[in-house]
Amino acid sequence: MRPTADGSPASESLRLLAEGRGVATSYTDAFGVRRQVSDETLLAVVQALGLPLESATDAGRLLAAEPLASEEAFYLPPVLVAWDGELPPLRLGPPEALRAITIALALEDGSEAGESLRLAVEEAAVVVRAAAPIPFGRHELAVGRPGRAPGSPSGSPSRLEEEPDEIAVISAPRRAPALTGPSCGAYLPTYALRGADGEGGHLGLLASAGEGLARRGASYLATLPLLADLAAEGDFPGPYSPLTRLFWNEGFLDPSALPELASVLDGTTFGRGASERARALRPHLPAALARLRDNGGARLAAFEAYLEARPEVLDYARYRAACEARGGDRRGWPARWRRGLIEDREVDPAAIEAHSYAQFAIESQLDETTGRLEASGSRLMLDLPLGSRGDGYDPWAFPEAFAPGVRIGAPPDRFFTGGQDWGFPPLSPPAERAGGYAVTTACLQNMLAHAKALRIDHVLGLSRLWWIPAEMGPTEGTYVSYPTEELLALHSLEAWRAGAVLVGENLGTVEPGFTALLAEHNIAGMKVAVFDLESPDAHPMEPLAPPAGTVALVDTHDTATFAAWYRAHDIAERKARGLLDAAEAEAEQVRRERAARILSDRLVASGLLAANEAADPVAVHRGLLGELGRSEAELVLVNPEDCWGELEGQNVPGTVGRENFSRPFSRAVAEMDADAALTSAFFALSQAREERRAMAGGDEGY
Repeated sequence: MRPTADGSPASESLRLLAEGRGVATSYTDAFGVRRQVSDETLLAVVQALGLPLESATDAGRLLAAEPLASEEAFYLPPVLVAWDGELPPLRLGPPEALRAITIALALEDGSEAGESLRLAVEEAAVVVRAAAPIPFGRHELAVGRPGRAPGSPSGSPSRLEEEPDEIAVISAPRRAPALTGPSCGAYLPTYALRGADGEGGHLGLLASAGEGLARRGASYLATLPLLADLAAEGDFPGPYSPLTRLFWNEGFLDPSALPELASVLDGTTFGRGASERARALRPHLPAALARLRDNGGARLAAFEAYLEARPEVLDYARYRAACEARGGDRRGWPARWRRGLIEDREVDPAAIEAHSYAQFAIESQLDETTGRLEASGSRLMLDLPLGSRGDGYDPWAFPEAFAPGVRIGAPPDRFFTGGQDWGFPPLSPPAERAGGYAVTTACLQNMLAHAKALRIDHVLGLSRLWWIPAEMGPTEGTYVSYPTEELLALHSLEAWRAGAVLVGENLGTVEPGFTALLAEHNIAGMKVAVFDLESPDAHPMEPLAPPAGTVALVDTHDTATFAAWYRAHDIAERKARGLLDAAEAEAEQVRRERAARILSDRLVASGLLAANEAADPVAVHRGLLGELGRSEAELVLVNPEDCWGELEGQNVPGTVGRENFSRPFSRAVAEMDADAALTSAFFALSQAREERRAMAGGDEGY
């Protein structure tokens, strides 16, 4: 047996038990060092997975009493993935059990497809085969087979089981809709957009900005998450820690575009931040709903149909009404409320109606935004965060799906030497699986009801997540594995239903082979230029070459803008905020200056930058877009702020007391549309994309 934390039998049993449940007992960190996970961490994590352990000494008892079912000769898994409709081989029992086994396949539309299945004896076992591919969808396979008398060998027939085994079947295309290129696009946070009057941060401005960028050749418009938060309380922790991943933030509504609302505003100003706008909008919602009912007609019919088709909206509205009545801290709620049981009479009925109407209104505007963008030749790319707040709606509505007593984060790496604690609870792999992936599916369907492209934040979570036990820090966590094939099938299926492409944010510590696995299923990866430019492996005169099947970006919302990167402005800020000590800042400065010099020299040598422009970050950025545009990347996304040389980033991870995820653009949408530098940058990128298309010898691309 390999060495363990203390070498004791209890420790070894705990580690064997953890490994059997997909919990890493050791891992290789971002610096190549092999780390052993402590028994304290392992115990807390397996407890969070639902195992009844009081201490490490209980692990041996559980190991002896609960042998893994998958070791049985005719083990039936709870979930099967049928890639491209092909049912995988399934061994149901020994040959002599052939006549006693029954099978039935119930399709998700309620029909039966059992006649398309047959049983056969192959290689000393009864197997099930499908005569034709199974339709794409989520189905149920029922298998009735002989049971086993106590003490009988595995698989030996003795009696018929009273209840058949039920196996969830996910029939999905092996490859999701492909992101085709070469194409270009833009990413911009909706909250940062503003009109000429200084107000903004709403979907109307997003559509207008997208139309202007589409005229410059942007085929995709990506924005940061638009999900709900407790805006009424003024609490906005950031778009990647939403109240829920299932409903939308009404603060992004464009009030002037709501026919029943515009007439009751009476000159109300809404500001630009989502939280501020939601608070200003809330008092007007009852009057708008009353006007909607008075007007009647097709819009009222659409609202009523929306509530009938989406009964969960009322559940969310009750939750929001309860938050308004008792606050968002559920510890102060009545016990019934904490268990998810809130009756209409127990909260303000007007609040329930107002929040129901707000969701209808914003979903209507999302559809309008998508329509405007598609009419201009662009597609909306929405952003799906990894999780939601522990005190939010999702853990309240689906408490059994979330692991208690742990949080998601990341281990230490070069950028976060102390690790990261993102503060929200993880979905429990066995619980979510047992629940039919209710939360995962609902999140995907919520996004893909409106988007033609979906960015999956921290897509590494389809394989494993870093769990941090309560009362411990980010360095004391460990990885927990997730059923990757099943999750990939769910994502491919829902993308196929929506006709949408998938992009995975595969940055950070990536397992070997994981990016290639994503590519097998047409999930595009991401390549960020500012990371690659500082890589010690970068060759000075070789251009950046993000490969086919990727989305290329110069920077992200979590990095410095390009001008700040090029001038090392961000290093001084991080040092001033205590994120870098003096030695670290000095080393970073040296690396940065070298990377910036190499970049400008290479761009000049390749003809993408004039020699006298090497000190101008706007010109260097334009040249870098040309370099990325010539690459095999399917899509190059542009940050408009880089086109005019903005120095302040949208977010500096690990900081408070600055305008993280709330700073407005220095240019209004109309000013962006008239900005010569932005036009010049997109022209350079479009030219480079045409060169790539010519090099590929075809006219493919969106």
